[in-house]
Amino acid sequence: MDLIRLRTLTDKSVLGFGQYRDMTLRQIIDYGKTNYLGWVYFNCETIDFHIDLLNEIYINHKYRLTKPAKAPELYEKWIRSRLGSVLHTDPLKYNKSRSITKHETKMKMKRLAKTHSFLNKKCVLQAKNHGKR
Repeated sequence: MDLIRLRTLTDKSVLGFGQYRDMTLRQIIDYGKTNYLGWVYFNCETIDFHIDLLNEIYINHKYRLTKPAKAPELYEKWIRSRLGSVLHTDPLKYNKSRSITKHETKMKMKRLAKTHSFLNKKCVLQAKNHGKR
């Protein structure tokens, strides 16, 4: 019998593979890539997310998997239910009219990093603890 290692990821966990290998799950969510996290959840059988994280990326009880398991067809259903009402078309065949350039992506990441670093400064956290913010 093979030993299966199940990884349950939280906000501070790093995926360690794929196009966002160096980012934490919180950074990926803040970046707006919840569909990518959904893809990881449904297509990687040894990766599970904490319940709070599943709720945050809109995977409700109807679409939850008992891990270790994978279900790519369930991912397609989840995407259609999530985006189909917004697009009024088949979301898997949807094409963006304008692609985002590398420069725009870099600028968005810089803005996120600035905001994140400001919110974690000592003076801001101290003021928050004292009830001033």
